[in-house]
Amino acid sequence: MRLPAVELLDGTRAAEALAAMAAADPVPNSTMLAARALRAPRGWRLHRAVSFSSARKWSAKDFADTGRWLLGAPEVVLPRLAGRVAARVSAHAAVGRRALVLARGAAPLRGDDLLSGLAAAALVVLGERLQPEAARTVA
Repeated sequence: MRLPAVELLDGTRAAEALAAMAAADPVPNSTMLAARALRAPRGWRLHRAVSFSSARKWSAKDFADTGRWLLGAPEVVLPRLAGRVAARVSAHAAVGRRALVLARGAAPLRGDDLLSGLAAAALVVLGERLQPEAARTVA
């Protein structure tokens, strides 16, 4: 997994938030490992976390002084994405990339409940790097 782009959608510190989420994850999945390519910011104190779950399709981190952030599947996190953002998600999918939405939330984390008051902050674009032996394995 690789991280070719973080497309900022608003004026928040989304790229820093993604880097902080990755750095604070004690058991990172492939997405968080890819996000570790970003430089981890200083001063982001983790207050609470909800680990990624394939059933939920999102993870969240509450950083005491820098906000609550949620990363996940756009159709789950923000099912009514604005037209331009939804078009970008579709464009990435059309060329084999996956786009997750990084959103900022207003409410505190409460267990496995999706944060309320979410606002899209960035699209996190992921691509997969095929291993050299992949063609032979598939064949």
